[in-house]
Amino acid sequence: MQPTLVVREACEHNLRAVSLDLPHESLVAFSGPSGSGKTSLVLDTIYAEARRRFLAALDQEVAGARCACPRPASSTA
Repeated sequence: MQPTLVVREACEHNLRAVSLDLPHESLVAFSGPSGSGKTSLVLDTIYAEARRRFLAALDQEVAGARCACPRPASSTA
C-alpha cells in the first residue's frame, strides 16, 4: 500500500470540509474555477501544516540560529 498525505475536513477561506488522500511521490495537480479554493488548499492548508511540522521537529538551538542569519541584501526594489 502506497503511503498517502491525508487531509480531513479542511476549512480555510473557500474550503468547506474538504477531505482527500494524496499519494506520496506523485505529481498532483489542482484545477478549478477562480475562487474555488485551490490556493487555500495548497498554501493555507497543506503547506502551512508541513511548515509547522518541520519547524516543530527542529531542535530549539537550530530553530533559534535561523533568525540570526544576516539579510542577503540591505534593500530590494
